[in-house]
Amino acid sequence: RRSAYALALMGARPYGSMGYQRLNLDWSGCDWMAPLRQTEAAFPLGAKERELASRENKRYRTLRSFLEERFSFPVWPIFVDSGASPLTRYGLSQAGGCLYCYSQGPPTSLQDPPVPVADQVSLGLERLRRRHPSACAIASFRPSSNAHAPIDVLQRRYGEVLEVDGVVGIAVGVRSEDLTEEDLRLLEGIAKTHEVWLEMGPQTVHDEQRALVDGSEISAPWVEAVEIAAGRGIHQVIHLILGLPGEERAVTLETVNTVAALPVDGVKVHHLMVCEETDLAHLWRRRHFTLIAAEAYIDLAVAVLEHLPPEAVIHQLVAGSNPGERLLAPRWRQSPEEMLVTIDAELARRDTRQGARLTRRKESS
Repeated sequence: RRSAYALALMGARPYGSMGYQRLNLDWSGCDWMAPLRQTEAAFPLGAKERELASRENKRYRTLRSFLEERFSFPVWPIFVDSGASPLTRYGLSQAGGCLYCYSQGPPTSLQDPPVPVADQVSLGLERLRRRHPSACAIASFRPSSNAHAPIDVLQRRYGEVLEVDGVVGIAVGVRSEDLTEEDLRLLEGIAKTHEVWLEMGPQTVHDEQRALVDGSEISAPWVEAVEIAAGRGIHQVIHLILGLPGEERAVTLETVNTVAALPVDGVKVHHLMVCEETDLAHLWRRRHFTLIAAEAYIDLAVAVLEHLPPEAVIHQLVAGSNPGERLLAPRWRQSPEEMLVTIDAELARRDTRQGARLTRRKESS
């Protein structure tokens, strides 16, 4: 049923026992901001462009600059496998989970992780301090829905990592429908003495695209969750996916404007990737729907930054993890580092920055 529903969104319908027949809907015609007018920023970059894109010339609020403001020593996230279900794979709603998450069954509760969480963080810190002797860490409980467990289990897991010497905080990924007042009170208490990030992934505010990526046919109550969690000393981070099939530029920016109007502290942005061992991979093989090109992503990322408040922390602007052989599409020739440098150079070339569109709207009103 999930696959049939997603295929219907992509322009296909059941056709007897032979699979699916394409409807009269041409996804290849979706305008991924092409043709681009900013072709001058094409790869490779020269020395001038790299200078414009240097750390000192950043035109958006990076996670590194935020952490440097908060701490007098280097702080790095360390990922922790808590034994929870994938962040958007299954929640209390049991909607079926997202199509791009690695396939696995729904758990009944938080399972014991393969390695104790405190040992995971200690090992991560040990490796980190080989290069940065004074480094500390924020234990990042992802990718998982870490509200999908009894409160005493969550309290124990969080407490275990916070007792590790060098851990200054936690980052917790949740599905908004799993989040309860009890969960928020626990995180609020921890936030009085440690850094606490609460990460939610609506990806988009539009129901059709959300049904594709998140497995639910209506938008989860993430807006309400953001508002309820505000004012508790918790740093809220929203995840957005750019280049969803059928979602054009104006629709994406509508999502960004919704996020910009909420009490959100940070944003993570990346593109849609089709990887092996996911439901999306099966759909992609049946029908190679259009995925966003690197040059189009650069153009859209700049526009997204312009619509976000200048005080919002950009935790991620390009997918940093490399799925390796699992990645089916899109296969960009540029590395994540090259993508970031090019986005920075394009911001400088256009003489724009994070929040520029918001400032213009305020001035015009």
